[in-house]
Amino acid sequence: MSLVLLPGMLCDWAYWHEQEVALADICDVLIPSYGELNTITAMAEHVLARAAARFVVCGHSMGGRIVLEIYRLAPERVLGIGLFGTAYRAPESDAEREGELQRLSAQADRAEELGMRAFGHEWALRLLPAQRRGDEALVAAITEMVARQSPAIIRAQAHAGATRREYSDLLPQIRVPAFIGAGALDVLRELGPHQEMAAAIPNARLVVIPAAGHMMSMERPRETSAAIRSWLSETVLTAAERRDSPPSQ
Repeated sequence: MSLVLLPGMLCDWAYWHEQEVALADICDVLIPSYGELNTITAMAEHVLARAAARFVVCGHSMGGRIVLEIYRLAPERVLGIGLFGTAYRAPESDAEREGELQRLSAQADRAEELGMRAFGHEWALRLLPAQRRGDEALVAAITEMVARQSPAIIRAQAHAGATRREYSDLLPQIRVPAFIGAGALDVLRELGPHQEMAAAIPNARLVVIPAAGHMMSMERPRETSAAIRSWLSETVLTAAERRDSPPSQ
């Protein structure tokens, strides 16, 4: 089975590395990068051009929005979707979009001022719940991941986020197994929107990862990997077997 894992803003392969290793026995894993693409649609098209003919796709934060856009563009290619620490709503007005763009673009200015590694350390501490900030290895891993990015990437991804579309109408149309992952301690994405997505998508599975925040796949890799494996085995693989089995005589 082909599994595409999509990083969030300022993240790369490292965000999903533990899942790539843990699921290698049942999945061929692809973790794309986005370069300086600056719209969610362009990112989705970039992934579709590199993915297998049919695949499961999971995304973290901004990556979750790319998952929804992939399903909107090519639902016939998608076997299942996973949405981790993400949201589905768009800004409600041009003023709200512009305000979000300015706030996120200011982070690029900050990165240019500090340098990407120092900025990455600030970013890590901002994303992690208080209970996790003392984990030096975790903070260092996030810092180094962000340090591999650039202010230009921040600006591109800020534009992508601020110009994203609304997916409320798409959620009830999703007809593949869906996994909604939330960190119990997430300071960036509250549980409410995850519950809304789980209620709107037919037969979605909501899993709250205990003692984890927004970076749940790095904070609690074993628990996250186990939850994904269980979902793949019990829903996606089962659905694929039903679809591919010959009709009864």
